[in-house]
Amino acid sequence: MYGVKKAELVKACLLREFLLMKRNSFVYLFKPTQQSILALITMTLFLRTKMHHDTVINGGLYAGAFFFSLYIVVLNAVAKISMNVAKLPVFYKQRKLLLFPPWAYALPTWILKIPLTCVEVGVWVFVSYYVIGYDPNVGRLFKQYLILLLMHQMANALFKSIAGTGRS
Repeated sequence: MYGVKKAELVKACLLREFLLMKRNSFVYLFKPTQQSILALITMTLFLRTKMHHDTVINGGLYAGAFFFSLYIVVLNAVAKISMNVAKLPVFYKQRKLLLFPPWAYALPTWILKIPLTCVEVGVWVFVSYYVIGYDPNVGRLFKQYLILLLMHQMANALFKSIAGTGRS
């Protein structure tokens, strides 16, 4: 139906997406820098190198710090909505002309964004975790990293679907 094999479709879309990422490299370099600055500000806001675990007030501080971390990581994906909306007319035109199926467009975009997500969330977690005063157990550090990584992937998917359904 599309004239080439599925692997070639994915490869073509992968190369195109990589070219678009190189063109917008400022955004992808600025986001980890912004995350590190926000992490430094958060470290001064929630500065507790040793937090006690015995009162409800300290539990509220933990919950507040973790909620703020979730909030920052999820809203970090909002900046990508405008880039997704800008790519939509080309996507719809190429889909209408049967150049490639929608899954061949979405899969490379998601695959190429995984390392960027890992870096953005890693900058946040590894800079701010111990200074905020979370548990010094390294296992919990990586659990928080995994939770925030999955939340960032969810936010990226959510905002892509909003960009796709809104279109303007």
